[in-house]
Amino acid sequence: MIGESERAIRRLHEAASELHAITGEGEDGHVRATVDHTGRVVRVALDPRAMRQESHELADSVTRAVQLAQDDAVARELALVTDALGPDEVLGSLQEQLDRAQDAFTRALDAHATAMDRLGRS
Repeated sequence: MIGESERAIRRLHEAASELHAITGEGEDGHVRATVDHTGRVVRVALDPRAMRQESHELADSVTRAVQLAQDDAVARELALVTDALGPDEVLGSLQEQLDRAQDAFTRALDAHATAMDRLGRS
């Protein structure tokens, strides 16, 4: 079991280096955005031809390039983590997070319902 954990950790460290820089490109190819593994934009590159666009077109191209890079980063991270840990481990972790979020939502909803009942009796 410890050996499996150590191998999984080693694979995750190796996988992290693959997520150092992920690039997305605008539909016209004139804009490229690079993000890190967290989705934070680390670079935007504009081909000189991009400057011929209207400002709203350029803004759309930049936005699209960033979104594509961020989507790719999320997909790659999930694939690498799933590969390193195995799909059962990843699904189990996601299910736990979903259960915690659902429990928190239910508690908050109950608290609001109780407060509304108190207001109604006042």
